[in-house]
Amino acid sequence: MAALVLAILGVAGAAYGYFYPNASAAASGKYSDQQRNDAKKKICETFKIVDRAVVRNSHLKNPENGGPIGALSVATAQRFAFYDGGAFLRDRVADQPATPKDLADNANALGTQLEELAIGYLAGAQDFAQDELRQNLDDKIKKIVEICK
Repeated sequence: MAALVLAILGVAGAAYGYFYPNASAAASGKYSDQQRNDAKKKICETFKIVDRAVVRNSHLKNPENGGPIGALSVATAQRFAFYDGGAFLRDRVADQPATPKDLADNANALGTQLEELAIGYLAGAQDFAQDELRQNLDDKIKKIVEICK
């Protein structure tokens, strides 16, 4: 009887492991060097695109005779680049499970910080209230640039 109970528990445990694999085991996974290099390349390329979009849109100026609509358009473009750039970066990291952990962690953190800045701007946060986030953003960018060399 005890052997039957142990056999049932063993089968149940195996079935559970099959249908609900350990995510950390998959993440540390069995990826080849080529898969890790390809994932790193894709995330680094994505980072460059997001960085370019954020820099470009955060330096836009209200054109002469742009009036309040021009100012609103410039502000909207900045917030859009920050929020969607952050989401885009994090989505791409999620799509590339072979991404090296240090790059994935920093890219995800950068994506989150971009979204937090965008929400802060949308909520009307003062610049001084956003300073720490901007400083942390600069630190993450430097780390990712170093990893992507």
